[in-house]
Amino acid sequence: MIFQYSIEAVSNDYDEETVTGELEETLGRHRLLVATEVNQPWGWIFGEIDVVQYLHDTSTHRIDLFVGSSVRIFRGFSLDLSASFSRIKDQFFLPATEATEEEILLQRRQRETDYRFRVGLGFSYRFGSKVANVVNPRLRG
Repeated sequence: MIFQYSIEAVSNDYDEETVTGELEETLGRHRLLVATEVNQPWGWIFGEIDVVQYLHDTSTHRIDLFVGSSVRIFRGFSLDLSASFSRIKDQFFLPATEATEEEILLQRRQRETDYRFRVGLGFSYRFGSKVANVVNPRLRG
């Protein structure tokens, strides 16, 4: 399990003037990260929470939660699941000019948002000396 607390200075250099009228700025913030991982013969599970709050305005913050797991179905083949949630209150980088619909759809620019939620599902297959029972015989010493 990891507990990490830090105080940081973040320097931002923007391409366009932001909604707050800035082209560059340095902001102080503090951050708390808590993460844990459990490995078992059936697979693993991982969880993390990352909280950031800016010192100049305590209402500006970001909270990110992530949970992921990999469940072994049979040797080398796994089912991978993940989910993340973010509460976003720190979008200093948003440009002052309005984004067009095309820029938003092509993800060239972002709109202001309060949260983001993602879910992932996949399969993975690992092979090699750790998983497979056959190792290249030419590599023997």
